[in-house]
Amino acid sequence: MFLLISALLTCAAMLFSSVTRMFHWGLPYSFPYFFVPGQLLSDFRFFWTKFAYFPTYDFYSGRAGYFMYPLPLFYLLRPLFATSRPFILFLVILFVLSAILAYVFARAMKSTGMAGTTLLLFVTGTILLSYPMAFEYLRGNVEIVLFSLTAFGLIAWWRQKPYLAALLFGVAGACKIYPLILVGLLFSERRWRAVGLAFLTAIAVTLASAWAFGPTVHDALAWNGFQLGLFQKRYAGIPSQLGYDHSFFGLIKFVTLPWHPVLTWAVPIYVRTAALLSLVLYFLRIRHLPRLNQVLILSILSVTLPPVSYDYTLLALYPPLVLLSMEITRRAYAGVAPFPYALRYFALFGVLLTPLSFLTWYSNPHHAQARCVCLIVILWTALRHPIPEIVKSPTPGLLVEQSAGA
Repeated sequence: MFLLISALLTCAAMLFSSVTRMFHWGLPYSFPYFFVPGQLLSDFRFFWTKFAYFPTYDFYSGRAGYFMYPLPLFYLLRPLFATSRPFILFLVILFVLSAILAYVFARAMKSTGMAGTTLLLFVTGTILLSYPMAFEYLRGNVEIVLFSLTAFGLIAWWRQKPYLAALLFGVAGACKIYPLILVGLLFSERRWRAVGLAFLTAIAVTLASAWAFGPTVHDALAWNGFQLGLFQKRYAGIPSQLGYDHSFFGLIKFVTLPWHPVLTWAVPIYVRTAALLSLVLYFLRIRHLPRLNQVLILSILSVTLPPVSYDYTLLALYPPLVLLSMEITRRAYAGVAPFPYALRYFALFGVLLTPLSFLTWYSNPHHAQARCVCLIVILWTALRHPIPEIVKSPTPGLLVEQSAGA
């Protein structure tokens, strides 16, 4: 069902976009894959233009554009632009990381008993029909690096390597704060040292980046704080580029769009309120749920709680998709019934991870709001219905459900 929905929606998006282009009806923002005029590696080209002025006054003053990212990301990008072929090097890194992740995906599914044509069809189909990965290649965003850090952090956690997971979550959280939400997985298991290590890693990476950036740690953090503040004013608070912003706050901006409000003043209020409500929800409900529910819920929150969350962040949904696929495959080969609402999960993931450019009205895309609604439905389902894992019982050759929490 997941592959069928993915294929049908991808074909529908390609057909719609081809027709709109043929008749000059205007291109939706997320025109599928590599056919958007002037969009190929556009995010990476922006950084290239910005770093061309480093370390001149224009770089620091903003005349060459602003660096609206945490400082550790500067040191992920700087080595690339210190070479003579940054585009080629970035594409190599992008391809290598994609190949490694695809290999890990195939190994994970093979470990459940899936093999042969079934394994090839599912893994290849999922990768080729992946709109977030295609969008990553199209735009050339650094999200692939952060996704790799969190994905391998989740693998380490799943394999009972909490300290390695903490280090990876900490580095990713220093680059963008929201991956630190996944530290809740360690907290649920009462791995206090690993939790502390994750936050100490994030702080240490941030301070080290500020010290290297200079001239002092205070000056570097003040400069970076000003840059991040501009992001709030220029993107988070205004109803701009809503067509691919699937955050909760993006949905609020969409609902209030008829009144054309500027919600810059509401961003700090939203961030604090969302953080508080998420903490309450975590302590009252999330941490008591089984592992699969926790991964699913925390991954969704990591891409919906930020005041702005664009299409490439949907990559963060692949680890829970893989874990759900592994669980339902194990059940199928063991003759155990699917977990509750399995079909709903996979149908919604099929919608989430495909281009929905046909959801366009007068050249205004609305597919991000459709994705936000899907994310809310998955979140609600995962909060209400535990997903028990099947485990080996003391009786040889017998598998049973494990319904207890983490």
